[in-house]
Amino acid sequence: MEGKPIVAFDFFEGTFYQPILLRFVPVPFPLSVEQFNTLGIILFITAFLASIGLLTRIMLFFTGCIYLYIEMSYASFGTFDHEACLVSQLLIFMAFAPGVGSISLDRVIRWTIYYFKKKKLNFFTYIIGEPPVAWGIRFVLIFLSLIYFTAGYSKVRYTGWRWLDGKTLSYYVSGEPSIFKKIDAQRFISEENIPESQKWKDGFGVQAHHYANFQASPFKQNLGKFIASVPAIMIGLSIFTLIFEMGAPTMLLGGWYRIVVLLMAISLHQGIGFFMGLPFYPYQKVCFLMLDWELIVKTLYKHFELFRKLVSYLSLKLKISIIN
Repeated sequence: MEGKPIVAFDFFEGTFYQPILLRFVPVPFPLSVEQFNTLGIILFITAFLASIGLLTRIMLFFTGCIYLYIEMSYASFGTFDHEACLVSQLLIFMAFAPGVGSISLDRVIRWTIYYFKKKKLNFFTYIIGEPPVAWGIRFVLIFLSLIYFTAGYSKVRYTGWRWLDGKTLSYYVSGEPSIFKKIDAQRFISEENIPESQKWKDGFGVQAHHYANFQASPFKQNLGKFIASVPAIMIGLSIFTLIFEMGAPTMLLGGWYRIVVLLMAISLHQGIGFFMGLPFYPYQKVCFLMLDWELIVKTLYKHFELFRKLVSYLSLKLKISIIN
């Protein structure tokens, strides 16, 4: 096997593999540097308008499509942005999901119009809107469970059960592939004698992507080295990771199954972020939002007096029912 540093490739030069989806869409590919920068500005504008809820569904759709295009451009380069994969597809889905217009500038504008038409509507009740239909949340949960399950399945498919020996995890956690040791730590991997027909991107046949460790904190680096030197810990973490990923679809059972699995996902990303500097914040945020908050609030309401008083106070002030 031989490796070639990703930094050795110029994103705007060389050859590209055009993603299949872009072959059926009449858009220019690849873009020049100027076009790419312009697309970035448009993405910022649509994302900002979507975030404040102005023309919410339209802006969500365009933001998702532009983000997906950028993601596919990176994929054609030979790398894959896992975070963009989740965000771009969820944004497009949200453009059609029920309840996405709640707490938006669109609803504030509509409430203002009704107000001047002398229609009396409770501001907070109208802005919050109707409870979202369950299928929207279920779709996101199915999407998450498939992502995590396929991550676990790929480990078993390509390495058998050898991944459980902890050596792969130990290698990355130890900081061995740190970009602060070697700027070219992140590499494309290829067979030495790959056929010419399989070579692309400057004549290099990409078969694998070697990650790097981006953790800059000396304390976290040293702690990672210590933990990586204990085989029992690495084996245990490897087993935990595979059990979580293969068992991720159990979140679809709902209730505390959903809460526990999503909290496991957050803890997994927290650990990767701590030791490798790759926190995957979009995944953590989505998992956090997808927790069964109705069940959590009802449990807190049932067992904690102070929480009951807080809920009663908010219900009285906002003139809405928080606990049904």
